[in-house]
Amino acid sequence: VARSLFHPDVLDYMELAPNVGISKIKVPEHLRDMTLKEAGMATARDKYGLAVVAVKRGKDLILLPAEEEKLEADDLLFIASRDDLLAKLHLE
Repeated sequence: VARSLFHPDVLDYMELAPNVGISKIKVPEHLRDMTLKEAGMATARDKYGLAVVAVKRGKDLILLPAEEEKLEADDLLFIASRDDLLAKLHLE
């Protein structure tokens, strides 16, 4: 709950270790209609340094999505990252 106060798109969070976890987030508006590659989220070595492990689109779950996967407005992303790296995503 506390993390959602700092990151408005975070819907749920599971801590894996101190300051590291998996977040379920709404696609930030500035990333909609972009591919994961265009958004800088294709690999953990990209712009944000986080790993998108799944995309939930309606009833479908896309595990380990390809870099060409386009982010849609109603998608939910499951992201593994350090907390400070997730914060970068919301500062854009």
